[in-house]
Amino acid sequence: MHIRYVYLLSGLLAYLVAAPIAVQFLPQADFVLVDLALVLVLVAGARSLMGFKWMFRFGVTLAVSWVTLEVVYLFSRVELLIVFVLLVALVFVALVGFIALRDVLYGGEVDQNRLMGAMCVYLLIGLAWAYVFTLIHVVSPTSFEGIAGPTTEAHAKAIQFLYYSFVTLTTLGYGEITPASPVAQTLAYMEAVSGQFYLTILVAALVGMLLSRRQSSKESRA
Repeated sequence: MHIRYVYLLSGLLAYLVAAPIAVQFLPQADFVLVDLALVLVLVAGARSLMGFKWMFRFGVTLAVSWVTLEVVYLFSRVELLIVFVLLVALVFVALVGFIALRDVLYGGEVDQNRLMGAMCVYLLIGLAWAYVFTLIHVVSPTSFEGIAGPTTEAHAKAIQFLYYSFVTLTTLGYGEITPASPVAQTLAYMEAVSGQFYLTILVAALVGMLLSRRQSSKESRA
């Protein structure tokens, strides 16, 4: 499975592109379309775990659980279910991110699969933090300022927190959405720090591996 992360990367990019477009241009159908995009991420993530049997089974279980909870919520509109949906999604993203990071750091030669895995990990970090922020908002709606629309529409706010997460992760910080509670503020700077640590450590590790590979190649030719 030398290019297994192409499925995950494709799913993540599809979600990041499709979800905001659905919210902006198809407001009446954004709930269904955003969920379909998330399903793509879950399926692609499960596909990337196929080399690890127990993790693949666990990932499929999480995906099925997520879809089941979403269907139940669609018909019942019980807001408490949103918490469980977000928790399942967060655990799934963390699992896939862990596998991808392990491959990136300890997967042998620097190849196309590892590079795609590195990109996936960075996107998964932003996605995971988006789920965390959405959970904080669901539990405490006053934790963030600048969230548009009724605070009870927690599912629709996930896209806004996705934007906020990547703006924070990249330390861009436009300032439209700001953390208002101590917990939200702490998590915000933790994401910013984790993003910088990841880029610094990962880039250094990949460069080191690449240089080591080139040095080994030169020595073998000599």
